[in-house]
Parts: sequence; structure tokens; C-alpha cells
Amino acid sequence: MKGPAPKNYRAKILSGSRHVTEGKEPPQLSTILPPCPPFLTGVAKRKWSELSAVLFEMNTLTSADVQPLGVLCQALAVCEEAGARLAKEGSITPDGRKNPAFAAWKEAALVAAKYSEKFGLDPVSRERLKVQPKPQESDFEKYLREA
Repeated sequence: MKGPAPKNYRAKILSGSRHVTEGKEPPQLSTILPPCPPFLTGVAKRKWSELSAVLFEMNTLTSADVQPLGVLCQALAVCEEAGARLAKEGSITPDGRKNPAFAAWKEAALVAAKYSEKFGLDPVSRERLKVQPKPQESDFEKYLREA
């Protein structure tokens, strides 16, 4: 893709763009900490726990992100498992060919990098990410919670 990344709806409004269509505001999803999907196991489940906590703290995780985050966690798990196999067996097999684990690692690393960018898990994409800050709890709300 060439050129700058497309602007989101709010950025178009703030910049005074004439390409903003009335009533076309994207749906507002609540930020939640969803449970781990059942298709993740082992290392991918551990990655889910780590990343979901980080994304929830960044205020970017919604109920619509369960599947894409699951794909990211699965790709990271494949990277870790293939990397462990490469460390154990080496990158060249005894018959002189490239270890198949390298191809699995490379493919999973590309998928992980793509999905990490979409979630703002690298410095450049985090700069582009437009996130609303979490609402701060008022003194009155703290009082009610403690009472």
C-alpha cells in the first residue's frame, strides 16, 4: 500500500475533511476483557493471557477482536514452537536440506507481525492508533465503591 494510512472517522472530522458522510460514524464497542476462545491451547493460551491484558490496559480490546487476537496468539505460539525446534535440531537437516520448521516459523512470524500492527503492538502503529482514554473514576464513584 502506498501513501499515508487512511484516516478514521474522527480524524476526518477533526481535520475538516469534506469527505465525511453524516450518520456514517462507526459503531461504538465497549472495551472488555473477553475470555480465551476454546480453539486456543497450550502456548497460544498463554499468549492470549499476556496480550489480552496488555491490550485491555491500552483500551483497544473489544468483543469484536476475539478472532483476530486468537489468530495472533496462534501465530506467536507457532513461532515459539518452531523456534524451539530450530534451536534443538538446527536450521539444516542431516541430509543438507533446510529444516521445515524454518518455513513454519517464517510464515507464522509474518502473520504475527501483520496482526501485531493492527493491534498497535509496535511503536509505529501505536502512534497511528487513535484510542480514547479510559474514563477516570470520579471521587464520588470511588466513595460509592468503597462504601
